[in-house]
Amino acid sequence: MLTELMVAMAIGLFLIAGLLAVMTHWLGVDGRLLARSRLNQELGGVLAVMRNEIGRAGFWGRSGNAPDAVNGYRGMLAPTQGCLLYRYDHQGDDPDGVPSPDDMSGFRLKNGVLQYRSRTGACTQDACDGCELGIWSALTDPAFVRIERLDFGLERQTRGEAVFLEVRVNIRGALVHGGEVLDFGATVLAGGA
Repeated sequence: MLTELMVAMAIGLFLIAGLLAVMTHWLGVDGRLLARSRLNQELGGVLAVMRNEIGRAGFWGRSGNAPDAVNGYRGMLAPTQGCLLYRYDHQGDDPDGVPSPDDMSGFRLKNGVLQYRSRTGACTQDACDGCELGIWSALTDPAFVRIERLDFGLERQTRGEAVFLEVRVNIRGALVHGGEVLDFGATVLAGGA
């Protein structure tokens, strides 16, 4: 009877060890899947913000009221790798089409962090076009994701009489803790030609 009890206990311990091994494996898989999902969500969310913002490039709220005036918001600047600067009439009420320093926005990659250039007090009128100027805010969490690449491509498009810029955005992000790497890309039409 003692032998049978010991055999039953050995079988039970063997089954418990097997179940623990399977559970540990699935918890690891679940953790990696969760991290990849968060990376996917982080990069997708950032790309959505970028698409919305870049799509506003070249907008001048009162362009219909001044048909002979030149739209100073047109034009996009990609002065360096990993940086895109653009202008739009943030308030929608500019009477003359001449952008103020606060109308310059942009995106850049700096030290593995994707940053957005806010418009408040960013620079002076004659020194506004640099990627090192202005007030920049982090869009990605450096404790979680490292942006490895940010590329922009600009191509002029004509549709009838309308002229647009086709802006291609490519982002590569990686988990800080883990080997997951994802690439995202999007194309945006902006009126900033």
